[in-house]
Amino acid sequence: MSATAKPAGAAGATRAYSSLNARNELEQRVSEDLRRALAPRGASVTHYGTAASHAPASAPCDISVEYGTASTRRHLMVEVAQRPDASEFESIVSHLDAWVDTRGSRVNLLYSGRSTSARMARLIRNENERRASLKRAGRIVFIKLDDLQAYLARWAALPAAEVPATAIDAIFKRSDAFRDDSATAEVIRAALFPTWTEKAESLQKEAAQRLVLEQERLKKDIQSLENKLRERGVTGARSHKYLIYLFFMALFEDKRGMRTRATPAGFVTYKEGIPAADSLEPEFANHTVHHLMVKEILAHADVRAAGIHTQYERIELADEFVLRQVIPVFEKYSFSDASIDAIGAVFEALARRAEKDNRIGQFFTPETAVAATCRLAGIRPTDLVLDPACGTARFLIRAMAMMLARASEVTGATLATTNARIRERQLLGTDIDPWVSIIGKMNMYIHGDGKSNIRHANGLTLAARPIFAPQVAGPLVETIDVVATNPPLGDIDFAAVAEEVGNLIAGPDAPPEAVTAAARQWSSEAFDVVPHALREEGERDVARAKVEEYAIKVATLKAAGEEGKAARARQRLVEWQAKADAATSAIAAGRVTPVPAGRTAKGGALFISALVRVLKMSRDAGMPAEWQGGVLALVIDEAVLNTREYAAARGFIRRNFYLKAVVSLPRDAFEEMARTTAKTSILVLVRKEPGVVQREPVFFGQALRTGPSGGDLLRPNDLDVLCDAYDVWRNAILTACRADGTPVPTPDRIAEATETAQAVLAGLGDEASFGTWELDPERPQERLDVAHWRMKAVVSELPATIPLSDLADLVPTGRTPGQADFYSFAFVSWGSALVGLKPLTATRYATEELQQVEEGDVLVSGIDLINGAVGVVGSDCEGAVVSKEYYILRTKPGVDPHWLVAMLRTPLVRRIIEGMVTGTSKRTRFESGDTLLALQVPPMPPPDVQKASGDLLREAHKHQRLVTFEVTEASRLALGEEPAPDAD
Repeated sequence: MSATAKPAGAAGATRAYSSLNARNELEQRVSEDLRRALAPRGASVTHYGTAASHAPASAPCDISVEYGTASTRRHLMVEVAQRPDASEFESIVSHLDAWVDTRGSRVNLLYSGRSTSARMARLIRNENERRASLKRAGRIVFIKLDDLQAYLARWAALPAAEVPATAIDAIFKRSDAFRDDSATAEVIRAALFPTWTEKAESLQKEAAQRLVLEQERLKKDIQSLENKLRERGVTGARSHKYLIYLFFMALFEDKRGMRTRATPAGFVTYKEGIPAADSLEPEFANHTVHHLMVKEILAHADVRAAGIHTQYERIELADEFVLRQVIPVFEKYSFSDASIDAIGAVFEALARRAEKDNRIGQFFTPETAVAATCRLAGIRPTDLVLDPACGTARFLIRAMAMMLARASEVTGATLATTNARIRERQLLGTDIDPWVSIIGKMNMYIHGDGKSNIRHANGLTLAARPIFAPQVAGPLVETIDVVATNPPLGDIDFAAVAEEVGNLIAGPDAPPEAVTAAARQWSSEAFDVVPHALREEGERDVARAKVEEYAIKVATLKAAGEEGKAARARQRLVEWQAKADAATSAIAAGRVTPVPAGRTAKGGALFISALVRVLKMSRDAGMPAEWQGGVLALVIDEAVLNTREYAAARGFIRRNFYLKAVVSLPRDAFEEMARTTAKTSILVLVRKEPGVVQREPVFFGQALRTGPSGGDLLRPNDLDVLCDAYDVWRNAILTACRADGTPVPTPDRIAEATETAQAVLAGLGDEASFGTWELDPERPQERLDVAHWRMKAVVSELPATIPLSDLADLVPTGRTPGQADFYSFAFVSWGSALVGLKPLTATRYATEELQQVEEGDVLVSGIDLINGAVGVVGSDCEGAVVSKEYYILRTKPGVDPHWLVAMLRTPLVRRIIEGMVTGTSKRTRFESGDTLLALQVPPMPPPDVQKASGDLLREAHKHQRLVTFEVTEASRLALGEEPAPDAD
């Protein structure tokens, strides 16, 4: 035994603990570093090994530290290891018990290994719980070797008067917070070195990366478990329910701590304790997990009160399968860590392998988008928060965490009372799918919401009927402080919703006309946001079709000599022509009637229209004018923000809300889970009195990365820094209003706020960007997507621009080809700007929908121009056809068509194009030829510049054709075929 062991050589003094030899280096180095850190603080350090060997098995521990005053001397046992850590557990508990029994009770134990597995962390946590229940002395804390090394070095470098040795006691008082290595390291840092911010930031990043990797491992384990279920014939919805309830069991049991039945020992003990009468029941024979679910977990009062049991179906898994395949997965993860979303992981795992018609992914929102939406909403601990399309309750769980983190700010109540109120009363959710609403309840229950306030209901109808009694007595009308949600990205049958509400309002025995009247009254605002058509345009088009139909009839009947029938047909033609003329005149005079175009509309638009009623008109009267109302923060399909069909929806938004922020998400944000490339944005709205004009600018941000995607698990998340920038900008705006005593900030204050927020993004390049722009009160239906406003910024910074119509004319229809069964279709390559031919193809298009191209035409893809799909038609494509998805341009005199193509493909012009196209998937498009011709582009350069650019593109295309020819020729010659004629 040596009280002051020497370090194992100079090399050992600089090497990481985790790389040291456990036999003759690790304990020696740790004991020396403990002595350097704690001896100046009055502590003594004892290593129970030698300079050449580790402590023997008979030693009380590897190292001990004695510290404190003479009357209150305490001991810290230190155990270090390089072996897999779970094998050390029985040994360290035995050492701690022996010390307590023979040397006294003032002792704790610090265990340090390379890393701490979830199983070891659970064992230590349960042991601490057991000791507390027995009032037995001694607690155990674990820490990663490399973190221990960093803390001892930090401690040794500080003056002896700082951080006394007795600070060790504070660490063990927080032993219940030690979920994993990252959490432990942060608790110890906060206790010993609260001002060490660099370490705090490093640990935060490490914890985030660890969580991503652990979530990904969990998803793969779930997929593997699903495969094993498939092998046993458990597939589809049945497999889904098995996995959800099995992981609910794991989460429920993890909360039980040392009494868990989701470990091999706990499961076997539970099985052996099943009452004899139950064990004889065929339902439970060799199905212990089913017995555990129905007799214990689902019978728990809170679980039943939440209705979680209502969707349960018998889990028919043999005990051996559960012990060998299921529980080993549970043991690998610490579900007590609230940051691990096991229910979400099940959804992700199943969505990744689901077929395109599977509905799993539609209920899932990526965590990074959830976190950003809740941050942008500015949720406070006093808010009543709603998610009307809650799915797995991720938004509510995030909101609850944010509110609990700020609970100490609430005055007039104890912290415990505030926490209980947040959990039990201030979080409301609905989902239209009964099974998914149960899953949301599970997730909220596991995350400690106290009593679930999630209901199976249509979130569009919350202002029409009471859903949340007794928490909220009546319908949600001007009740909610914050709505945070991701409504369905697809279309919803709003007419069916109106009928549902009409029946609810009118009552079950009401006559049909009363139901219709109630539905019409309730849905009057909802119809404001749905796509509309002009009734007169529909009447005109029907009349014109009839005119053509009867014109053909008249001609056919006259040719057949049936004059009487021809006269009657002619009379019908005149009548339909009069109707067509009347409709045309009404349209020209502006005497039009907007009507809903069909029965469906985007979910985001409908939810905005329905939720305006549930939000408070005044959430905080003490805030500046444009920040007082209830907040709606939602993920929305960008079709609502940029397409002509949803112009009325944008008008509704501008009329009823202050638009505070639009943050654009990348196209892949929902691709992996929801199987959609729909372009989405996060919208932040504050309710206002209709008609009040917004005076503050809007924060427009763009994120190109939203965290892990595909195989890149450590891809950065631009949303974090954009939320930081928005927080800085918003706080600067609010501070300025309060300081100046003005309802809205002055232009100078706005500029200062924007400049301050821009500093947050410094050094990030184009990965994340934002700008602030003022809305035009004269254009209430203007586009609200980030791409459009970025385009406006680009155009405003150019010295001059001209419309594309100054450079080329649109060929309205081209030449319509003759009727044929097969056509040669032309296309434009994204990468090369080369117009080529597809193989001879049969087509479903009508002849009038096809156009023929001519040599020298500029062929533009209305869908893919944003990707560079534009090129000049060559002689090899003369006479080929294109569909109506292409536009044909013919350059004006003095404009080189190849230069025009090169100019349209430049990054600058493509950024302008991005702000002109509409749509939400990869098939964004120009809505019309007129929109294409309105595209603002740089002025035409001198002829020599055009020629130089055009010649280069012509030469490149020549080489491309030559390469294609030579590759094909090589294949011909490889088979001994005759050489083809030379390529041009």
